[in-house]
Amino acid sequence: MKFLVQESLTQEDLRKGLKFVITDGFTSQIMVSLTSGTFLIAFALLLGASSIITGLIAAIPAFCQLSQIFAVSLVEKIRNRKVITLSFLLFYRIALLIIAIIPLFFQNELLLCFFLIFLTFRYLFSSLGQTAWTSWMNDLVPKNELGRFFGKRQFISSIFILLTSLIAANFIEFWRNRYIQYEVFSYSILFFIAFIFGMISIYFISRVPEPLMKVRENQLKFSKIVAAPFHDINYRCLLIFLLFWSFAFNLITPFFTVYLLMILQFPLGIVMLLTIISQVSNILFFRIFGKLSDSYSNKTILKICCPLFILCVMLFLFTTFLNDTMVLLITLIVTYLLIGIATAGIVLSTGNISLKLTPQEEGTSYLAITNILTSLALGASPIIGGVLFDYLNGLEFTISLIILPSPFSFNGIVLLFLLTIGIACISLYMLLKIEEKGDIRSRQLFRAFIIEMKNSLSNFSTSIGIRDILLIPSLFLTYRALKRHKKGVKNKKSVKNKKSVKNKKSAKNKKSTKRIKNAIKAKKKEGLNEKQKDAEKSHKTSSI
Repeated sequence: MKFLVQESLTQEDLRKGLKFVITDGFTSQIMVSLTSGTFLIAFALLLGASSIITGLIAAIPAFCQLSQIFAVSLVEKIRNRKVITLSFLLFYRIALLIIAIIPLFFQNELLLCFFLIFLTFRYLFSSLGQTAWTSWMNDLVPKNELGRFFGKRQFISSIFILLTSLIAANFIEFWRNRYIQYEVFSYSILFFIAFIFGMISIYFISRVPEPLMKVRENQLKFSKIVAAPFHDINYRCLLIFLLFWSFAFNLITPFFTVYLLMILQFPLGIVMLLTIISQVSNILFFRIFGKLSDSYSNKTILKICCPLFILCVMLFLFTTFLNDTMVLLITLIVTYLLIGIATAGIVLSTGNISLKLTPQEEGTSYLAITNILTSLALGASPIIGGVLFDYLNGLEFTISLIILPSPFSFNGIVLLFLLTIGIACISLYMLLKIEEKGDIRSRQLFRAFIIEMKNSLSNFSTSIGIRDILLIPSLFLTYRALKRHKKGVKNKKSVKNKKSVKNKKSAKNKKSTKRIKNAIKAKKKEGLNEKQKDAEKSHKTSSI
C-alpha cells in the first residue's frame, strides 16, 4: 500500500484510481445498507430502545458532523488525506464489529448502553474520515467529469443497495421463522457481514492515489480558514440554499411511510412496492443526470428536480382528499416514480455543485462547513417534523367559504405539507442567486433530458415498448419544432408572395401606363399629321 502523496498523477494512475473509487463505492454502500435505516432501528428495538432512544439514534449522525471542524485542522496540519481517511474508516469498521458481538457478552440495559456508545463512535469516525475523503476526491476527480463519474458510482452502488436490502430482509424473515428466540443474532450476522465488506472497501481505498494538496499563497489562521466559505458570496448563497432545502427535504420525507401506514392505512406490502418503484427510478436516472450535469450545469438540474420534488409533496397533499382507492393508488405510483427521479437529480447535483464551486486550494474547509450545516439541518428537521406530525395528526380543521356549498374539512397533516412547500420555495429563491458556469434554460435541459433518457434506456433495455413510450415526448417536441418551422416557412413564403404580387402589379401598372402614354402620343401625332394635311390642302386650293 502506498501512503505517500504524489506530486503529479499520470493518466494511467488516474484511470486506475477512479476505478478503485467506484469499486469502493458499492462495497462501502453494501456495508452502510446493512447497518442503517430499517435494519438499524429494528436492531435497536430488539435491544429495548424506546421511541425517545429511536429519535436519538436518528439525531446522532447529524451531531457527529460537528467533529468535521476538528478534521479540517487535522487535514491542514498533516496534509496526507489518505492516511487520515484510512485510519478513521478502520476505527469505523471496528466499531461495527464490536456492535455485532455485543449481544454475545452483554444483556438488558448494558446491552443497549454499549450499543449507543459504539454507534456514536461509528458515526464520529465516519464523519472525521469523510472530511479528508471529500477533500481528496475534490483534487482527484477532474472537474469536467464530476457528474458523469459520481453518477456512474451512485448508479452501481444503488443497484447493490437494492439487492442487498432485499436479500437481508428475506434473511431476517427466514431467521425469525426458524429461530425466533435468537432473533437478535440475525442482526449481529448482518453487522458482521457489513464489517467484512467494510474491510474490503478499505483495501480499495488504499489503492487510490492521492495528489499533492495545493498550498495556499497566504497562510491563514484556522478561524479565517473556517470562515472563508461565508465570505465567498456565491458559495454563501449555496450554503443558504442547502440549509433550507435539507431542512425542508427531511422535514417531510421520513414521514411519507408513516403517512401511508397510519393515515391512509395501506398494507406494508403496497408501501414496500411503492418504495421499490422509487428506488428503481432513482437508479435509472442517476447516470442520465450525471451526463447532463457535465454537459450543462448542476444548477439547471436543480431548477428542474427541486420543483419536481415540491410537486410530489403537492401530490401527497392531494391524496388526503381522494376517496377512490384506485385513483389514490395510481396517484401514489406516479408520485413515488417522480420522487425517485427528483431525488436522483437533487442528491447528485447538490454534491457536485459543492465540489464544483469549491476553490481547489480550500476544498477541506469549504466542504467541511457544507457537510456540517446540511447535517445539522438534516438532523434537526426530522425531530421537529416528528413533533409536528404527532401534534397535527389528531387535529381536524374546517373552513367555510361563501363560494363552497358546504364546509371544507381537512387533516392537520396538510399544514405540515404546506410548511414543507413554503420552506422549499425559499430555498429555490436562493438557488436562483447561485452563479455556475454552463447554466441554461430549463426548457433546453428538458429536451436534452428526453434525448438522453431515450438513448440510455435504448442501450439499457431490449424491450421495444419502453423505447416507444420514450419516443412520445421526444416526438411531441419534434412535432412542435416542425410546426414552428412550417409556420416560419409559411410566413416567409407569404411575405415573398406578397412582395412578388406587389412587384407584378406594379410592373403591370407600369406597362399599362406606358401603353396609355404611347397611345396618347400616337393619337397626338395622328392629330398633328391630319392638321398638317388639311393645311396643305387648303394652301393648294387657295393657290389655284
